[in-house]
Amino acid sequence: RGIGLTRTPPSISERVLQLPRGCRPSREDLPPEGQRGLGALSWWSHMSDTDLQSFLMVWNAMMTELREKDLLSDKERKELSIESAEAARRGPPGVPRLLDPMNVFQLKSVLPKNTEASRRIITFARSVQMSPLPSGRVRTMPGLTVLIPHYSETILFKMDELFKNRESTELMRYLESYYGDEFANFNERICDEVITNSGSQDVEATRSFDHFQHLEDPLCKWASLRMQTLWRTVEGICRAYGRALINVSEQQEPNLPQTERQALVCGKFQVVVAMQRYALFADPAKEKTYDIHQLKAVEAMLEAFGQWLSIAYIDEEDTPEGKRYYSCLVDASCPMRSGAMTPHRSGASFAGGMRMPKFRIELPGFPILGHGKSDNQNCAVVFTRGEILQMIDANQEAYFESALFLPLALKEFEVTRNGRRPGILGFREHIFSDVGLLGRLAADSEFAFGTLVQRTMDWPLEARLHYGHPDMVDKLQMLQQGGV
Repeated sequence: RGIGLTRTPPSISERVLQLPRGCRPSREDLPPEGQRGLGALSWWSHMSDTDLQSFLMVWNAMMTELREKDLLSDKERKELSIESAEAARRGPPGVPRLLDPMNVFQLKSVLPKNTEASRRIITFARSVQMSPLPSGRVRTMPGLTVLIPHYSETILFKMDELFKNRESTELMRYLESYYGDEFANFNERICDEVITNSGSQDVEATRSFDHFQHLEDPLCKWASLRMQTLWRTVEGICRAYGRALINVSEQQEPNLPQTERQALVCGKFQVVVAMQRYALFADPAKEKTYDIHQLKAVEAMLEAFGQWLSIAYIDEEDTPEGKRYYSCLVDASCPMRSGAMTPHRSGASFAGGMRMPKFRIELPGFPILGHGKSDNQNCAVVFTRGEILQMIDANQEAYFESALFLPLALKEFEVTRNGRRPGILGFREHIFSDVGLLGRLAADSEFAFGTLVQRTMDWPLEARLHYGHPDMVDKLQMLQQGGV
């Protein structure tokens, strides 16, 4: 628990506020009663060994997540990590400056340079100050399926969208400029990997175009994680939710074997992408929809997140009686369709193509009757095994530290009102497309008119049942009214 300070004793605050601007106080600058008050705020000295060790595991996992996302540099990660419980017991410097009560008036100087990393740390610190935190266990929480609709949006950027004629494109220059510190952290991480793998110490050579040409996969993923792509959504959900549930389970059941823990979390969490045009991406006869790059991106997602991810799609078949339509599901365990190579218009070939479906359910007719997104999702609902659905758009993501609260959020469905449990559990959406005034205005108007007003229509007005992203909904209540 102990992140952040809920109260600073007057003996400390009055003394610090009298110091000259720019002066950083030390313990010796405080009167004896202030030093005693400061000791009371040294949260690490009041935690049990078990609680402290659990906190260190969660905190260090969060720092690792921020570093892997290139929101922290290696130096910042080292400064923010806690080496061991014994080091924390001794206090500074075993505790990061951010968690040292002496820095309560200099938080800006101890927070990371990256504004997104600072926002996530501060949000997490405020969340854990809730007292008391509600209880919630991974083992007893209801199953959760995250349902993501996809039509033809970009899944993963291609190299020629970032570089042309050995020069960076406008998109790449924009990303490098707008996310300058993250690009520097990416360079640092990639250079370390190259040096580790090759033994070369020529750092400048790793920054050339030829270097990036050999690192096409990580560079395309880095760019995709900073734009509104399906890869950003799927990676954010799978990594954040999966890691968080495993981490919480480790604290709740430390003696559980790792294989059983993995099976427990896999049984509680599932991601289904309702990819309506997956079959059309793989059909060379359909010139307008055939897209070998989208197929490669789907395979990359299944390879990276296969333990959580399934792909639902709509297939059609020509028969003498007319067209027949099917709702199908594939996952990482499905074999590739016969025919080792799928030809490409450029003359190249892609090994594999699409996969054989694990399930294939015939539909009564053409399924897209009204709103395309909801009809696409309704065709995929049959493949969701969780009793709770979370509706996520293909322009969102999730955060590890927020996902730690999943068991607590799902426990809200046990609360009844007038004999019924909630149909919708609403969350405020964190909109990250805030580039410029237009983005901020769109985000604020969405929150006011697309979130607050529509949820008021459900309760207390009881006029309609409306969900927004990223709300959780009771699947059975959705099915009773005809679908989502």
